[in-house]
Amino acid sequence: NPQSPLPLLIRLGRWTEAEQTLLAFIAAQVGELGAHLETLLKDKRAALLLDGLNELPVNQRASKYPQVQKFIQTHKELLAVVSCRALDYTLDLKFDTINILPLDPLRIREFVKRDLGDEQGEQMFWKLAGDKTQQTYQRFIQKFSGQLDDLEQTFWNEPQLPSGVYWGVDAKDYKNYYWESWLKLRETPSSLMLMARNPYLLSMLDAEFAEAGKLPDNRGDLFRAFVNRLLKREREFLKDEVEQDALQREQDALIPLLAQLAFEMQSRRSDDDEGGALTALPKAEALRVLTERHRSTSCPYRRSSSTVSRTHS
Repeated sequence: NPQSPLPLLIRLGRWTEAEQTLLAFIAAQVGELGAHLETLLKDKRAALLLDGLNELPVNQRASKYPQVQKFIQTHKELLAVVSCRALDYTLDLKFDTINILPLDPLRIREFVKRDLGDEQGEQMFWKLAGDKTQQTYQRFIQKFSGQLDDLEQTFWNEPQLPSGVYWGVDAKDYKNYYWESWLKLRETPSSLMLMARNPYLLSMLDAEFAEAGKLPDNRGDLFRAFVNRLLKREREFLKDEVEQDALQREQDALIPLLAQLAFEMQSRRSDDDEGGALTALPKAEALRVLTERHRSTSCPYRRSSSTVSRTHS
């Protein structure tokens, strides 16, 4: 449709040349459309999706963030979306801001069923939920079917039952015992369902299930599958076989280092009530395990190494 805008997905993580302007970078990223970019902008035919503001090299953000801001302000009628990790949005670009909430279980179920089909999607959903949750769900449905207007919404998302409704035993202090037990189970930090609230991790879980027909029972095996999937994606990004072979050698060396880093985080345990593993280490301590080369954004294979840096910084 010559009257409709063209959606242009621009991955800002690839904007690594310090002297390259944003306009030149966008033109280089859209292939043959690059020669017509200024016309598309002038005619308001471009819909820009600038993905991963936080993936810009750290030492270039001070100069490149303002370029993004100026570009959007210069093209005031341009349809544009800029995505960024909330914690990395440290320079207010004066844009209208939408904070993306975690997915709730009902949206997770909808996603996997749409992608995998009803039968496989339902299997994956209950794999994420776990056997104990499925048993609790069945008891809840049996108990309140015909009594509550929206059983699914209440079970998965509400912090409390409707006024005057209880789920427990007759004893005064235990009249909501089953509901309170369910709330604790629902927020278990180690739950795969909590992991799946992150759309990126859900897509990784979904891809693993689609390929293998199941999810690994062991959490370590699951994350190993994640890492291998990401590294495979990096290799496919490179078209030159020599580069692919070199990257494979880099990655073969990286895997045991990541395992050692994970062990460091696991063995130090956090001070919270759950006593879970650490999710971050000071840079100096991390560098005892990961060399500067493996976490540096100046590594020849920047996309792979920056992933490690973002994950463990």
